[in-house]
Amino acid sequence: MLVDCEDEIGQSVKRRRNRMKSGPKNSRGLEDKDQRILEAAKTLFGRYGMKKTSIEEIAQAAGLGKGTVYLYFKSKDEIFSVLASQFATEFETALDHALKDPRTPTDRLRAFIETRIGFFDRCFREYGATAESILEAESSSVVDGLRKQYGGRHVSIIADLLEEGKRSGEFSFENSRLTSLAIYHVLESLARPWNIEIVQLSGEDKVKACTQLLLDGLLKRN
Repeated sequence: MLVDCEDEIGQSVKRRRNRMKSGPKNSRGLEDKDQRILEAAKTLFGRYGMKKTSIEEIAQAAGLGKGTVYLYFKSKDEIFSVLASQFATEFETALDHALKDPRTPTDRLRAFIETRIGFFDRCFREYGATAESILEAESSSVVDGLRKQYGGRHVSIIADLLEEGKRSGEFSFENSRLTSLAIYHVLESLARPWNIEIVQLSGEDKVKACTQLLLDGLLKRN
């Protein structure tokens, strides 16, 4: 009985520690089994969605026992939360990096669009994500929370680029706030697959379509 009690306390401590760790995977100090669980869940969630994926399936894909998964994560929801947080952090890093080099507002806005579309498209292909699994993830409270956390920052970045472009004579528009919101929500929609019957557009196709529409519409005419 004492041994069982000690095991239970130890497992509880591990769960609390995992819940307290919310940074990207390369800073969480993940153990090998921890990482295997996350990688297995990433693939299964992408292919089948979280609701249709069981802890048993995650454990099997990771080459571990079901009980081992519960030593690191208390539920599928916690696994999904960690993966979603990692995804958001990796995207923010990619976005900051992409905006460093371009000089003009037009080039930086193009870099923003290319990074936003390219990052999501690349990750979804890597995960083998389906339209169903993406929509399920987007409707979750976890992703909604991340959207609220980072969405305001993205809108502000776009608005600042628009204002800078207007001052330099590159852009012409009436309201930077409304225009930046419109661009943000267009880019949000591009996170979903563009399927027309059996034709699936690539990330590059999306970038071309979006930049032509947005930037050509913003560029000031002589």
